[in-house]
Amino acid sequence: MREVIGSGRCTVPPATLRETQTASDTPCPSWCLRHEDADIGRPDAFRVHRGAIRFCGDISVQLERTQQLSDGAWEPAVVLLDGRDLDLRVARALSSTLAQVLDEAGQ
Repeated sequence: MREVIGSGRCTVPPATLRETQTASDTPCPSWCLRHEDADIGRPDAFRVHRGAIRFCGDISVQLERTQQLSDGAWEPAVVLLDGRDLDLRVARALSSTLAQVLDEAGQ
């Protein structure tokens, strides 16, 4: 079941709990609902932090950020738009472009 946000056209699923962290783990970002470790045991192991999946119609949007486990270094956050990675600059530009198109349409 999805919780309705705003006008009822965009929705977000109910919040899920993060996986349990150990004391040695770097804290998750405040928006992280779930994280997954990948390539454990390899020097390039990493953790992917994911926020809530939001839906506008059938389009999904989610925030994601990757952290290297070897040194704790963070990659820049990305917005997943239907599974496609958009850096934050492109996501902001898309938001602005959508607003302009709606203004032109009189919406």
